[in-house]
Amino acid sequence: MLETVSNNKRIAKNTVFLYFRMLVVMGVTLYTSRVVLLALGIEDFGIYNVIAGLASSFLFFSSSLSNATQRFLNFALGKNDKVGACNVFNLSLLIYTAVAIIVFLLIETAGMWFLNNKLVIPAERMQAAIWVLRLFSVSLGIMLIGSVFDSVLIAQENMKVFAYTGLLDALLKFVVAFLLSFAPFDKLIFYAVLVFAVTLLSKLVAVVFCLIKYDMCRIKFYWNKDLFKQMVNLIGWNGCGCAVWAINDQGLNILLNLFFGPVVNAARGVSQQVNSAINNFVNSFITAVRPQIVKSYAAGNFKYFNQLLLMSSRWSYYLLWLLCLPVLLNVDYILTLWLKIVPGYAGDLVRWILAFSLVNVLTQPFWSGIQAVGVLKKYVVIGSSVFLMTFPVSYIFLKMGCTPEIPFKIMTVVRLIYVFVCIAVFKTYVDFSLKIYLGKVLLPIIFVSTISSVIMVFIVRFFQLSFVTFVIETLLGFIVTGLVVLFWGMGKQERKKIFFKVKGRFR
Repeated sequence: MLETVSNNKRIAKNTVFLYFRMLVVMGVTLYTSRVVLLALGIEDFGIYNVIAGLASSFLFFSSSLSNATQRFLNFALGKNDKVGACNVFNLSLLIYTAVAIIVFLLIETAGMWFLNNKLVIPAERMQAAIWVLRLFSVSLGIMLIGSVFDSVLIAQENMKVFAYTGLLDALLKFVVAFLLSFAPFDKLIFYAVLVFAVTLLSKLVAVVFCLIKYDMCRIKFYWNKDLFKQMVNLIGWNGCGCAVWAINDQGLNILLNLFFGPVVNAARGVSQQVNSAINNFVNSFITAVRPQIVKSYAAGNFKYFNQLLLMSSRWSYYLLWLLCLPVLLNVDYILTLWLKIVPGYAGDLVRWILAFSLVNVLTQPFWSGIQAVGVLKKYVVIGSSVFLMTFPVSYIFLKMGCTPEIPFKIMTVVRLIYVFVCIAVFKTYVDFSLKIYLGKVLLPIIFVSTISSVIMVFIVRFFQLSFVTFVIETLLGFIVTGLVVLFWGMGKQERKKIFFKVKGRFR
């Protein structure tokens, strides 16, 4: 009991650190995007986003490796096996370096061919686009090797340092945006060079800290065939799942480029910035909870394991909805206020990508849960087969002449189906009740979303939109959503604990 309370406090403390990080990162990222858009112009901004998307599609390697490393590190730490954790670190570093070399070669060959032969890029900007892709290929290698040290920070639940490195990255990119005005050569190439330098510096900070702080980060050559097979098996299935995500996410970006050109890619880039800023809050919570999910399973505490899955599913949705509701009500005004130049379709793309995120957030705790179990084959094969339908169905609808937001509508519907398919597969590995999930997670979030949105739509009708009324509406949205969650979105015990803590503060 005492251990569970301590773990919950650690989750809360880590969430606070990560939330502070995301508040600053969100503000800096949104403002930086505006400065960069104005400096580069819509066409170059669109080109940068489609090139970044093409290069980032190879990041599924990073995601699959990072997930596997965190799982094995958390498992070893959950059993208090420090030697095992050190072995996992060194073997991960060996694998990451090999994959970084492969990714670099893939981008320089397949990526470069696709850029030159398939993407819609104006001829006079092709040389700049090639430079951007080359710099991204090196950056991805640095990010891959650096992510093993990020995994160490997360496994050690040292969210303070993890937050500081994220803040450093955001603040340096803020400086980069203003340096664009003094570019001594082509602004697009200059921007790519500076972003590369920021990536290198921010990763070096995490690397140096881990090498100094943690005994497990003593670099040495280590090889264990059995551990390698276990890690590669998990990495492989992780990679399949992340590759499907990359196909849908970046594949849709390429589809938009092929059917509508770089101007719509600029709108997609804007929608991704808004979505990323909002989702980072929820990702902070999931990042703080994930180590405890894996460690509780490793320790055989299955009751706490199930409690964490239910709690994180519900609260991650509430946190996201709290931020999404004001944005959904005022998206066009927000974009006009944020950007002097609003690309066409940006508002519609923001609405639908947020709708997708609200559905997708329900899958994240189960992904962490299946990582803890360590048997991914069925989960990935069945779930990915469902989610992969997004790309071909979107292509068919775009070929029929549909507007740019149709892929995101399709992706949202498919992801909702994916949620229930993955829960059904998850139940075959873990004693998990779908009935309890429906009663404690799904019904409360539907109720909270419906009641709070109806109240806010009614309130908004009485305001004539301006900056002051927008601020008032946003604050009212937080208050209304918070009260609905408090009285109808949580259980009696949770509500009693909150009232008890509030009374204690007043005393």
